[in-house]
Amino acid sequence: MKKLFIALLIFCHTLWANDEITLIAGVDRPPFVIDNANTGFEIELITQIFQSIDYKCQFISLPLGHSLKAFHLQGYDGVITTNKDLLPETHYLTDSYIEYQNVAISLSSNKLHIDRIAQLANYKIIAFSQADIFLGPRFKTAVGKAPLYFEIQDQSKQLKMLREGKADVLVMDRSVFHYFNETEQLDVTFHPLFAINKYHLAFTRQDLIKRFNNALIKFKNSKQYYQLEEKWQIK
Repeated sequence: MKKLFIALLIFCHTLWANDEITLIAGVDRPPFVIDNANTGFEIELITQIFQSIDYKCQFISLPLGHSLKAFHLQGYDGVITTNKDLLPETHYLTDSYIEYQNVAISLSSNKLHIDRIAQLANYKIIAFSQADIFLGPRFKTAVGKAPLYFEIQDQSKQLKMLREGKADVLVMDRSVFHYFNETEQLDVTFHPLFAINKYHLAFTRQDLIKRFNNALIKFKNSKQYYQLEEKWQIK
């Protein structure tokens, strides 16, 4: 009887350990999300946190606008890289698990002096997709007055446009810039205009929120977390 009980425990744990959740990711933004959400710092971070509580993760890559709509449909457990500005129903949100540090970037040779968001109105600006939502109303007002402003999903093109003089200023995450600048090797000046953006996972299931939050605290204090940051050179 005891052996049967132990066998049942092992069987039940095996079933539980194979639980799989499907998470909606946005488009590629190296080094955070790469290869249609198959790898990258953010993907590996979420995967390892859930592995620590015996869940497997499957990621579905969708553009931001579609991902938030799909979040409310059946068949998906959650969405990554979101916040209260994108998803006002904060009861869906986990604790913050990742930070993006967006900056304004110009060529050092142009010797631009930018220390206020309002000054962006004077320059040609190329930003990441949906920057006008993520970076708040002051940014949206400033770039609305700029001689040129548009947003681009393929952020590798931002650096080429800066090099070719098609943009005066880029707006993007510092780590994303460093990733692409390994190829471009631009000499730039960073203008730290923006506060850190903190992001969350969103789940419809409260049990997943609680379990993720508990596992997140433990993982961020582990050696594996710092190894992951070093691997992906998160600045």
